Amino acid sequence: MIHEAILEHFVGALGRPVRSKELPRARGFEPRVTVHEWDRTAFGFRAFATVGFAENRHHGAEASHRVEFILAVKQMGIDTAAWALQVATTTPIEDRLTPRSGDTIGLPKPISGSRGIQRLLLTDRWGDEKLRRLDIAELSVHVLMAVPIFECELGFLRSTDEPGFWAAVEREKLDMTDLTRGPLKKGEGFIVQRETVKRH
Repeated sequence: MIHEAILEHFVGALGRPVRSKELPRARGFEPRVTVHEWDRTAFGFRAFATVGFAENRHHGAEASHRVEFILAVKQMGIDTAAWALQVATTTPIEDRLTPRSGDTIGLPKPISGSRGIQRLLLTDRWGDEKLRRLDIAELSVHVLMAVPIFECELGFLRSTDEPGFWAAVEREKLDMTDLTRGPLKKGEGFIVQRETVKRH
């Protein structure tokens, strides 16, 4: 029931997906999660969304608080998207974390086709409230966008806050859905040691 309701939520906003891929199950991660792809959205880019991650209850969060992810890019295939979203779905479970807007998740290697982007910033700063949240029975499902960012951009994010980060993106007119983009100029001077931190 949860799978069907969440998929219909995305279908209502984005139309019918063109293809789907089931993610492999990982240690401590039982629910089935499927990644669905939309290749022509009204927003002008490809979108990939998880369906099934909301079956997980997160440590330290209200029992009703659940999460799904959406990844929106201009150049990405479903295999790369599924790989990135596999990391996005397993890291919170394995590290006993509640995914929240402003958190980041490190990827084991740079995203294929990018200029070295190796991290995902989770954010609720996209779309409208009807797209970002749905209620199913007693559950409140929040849809977080996973935005690919550079390590130096994580450094800048740490030096400010999420609103400050997005304000800088807006000022520089940076297209965060473009994997071939360069880093935020505000972030270029920051160096982050990857081994010291898994998320912001």
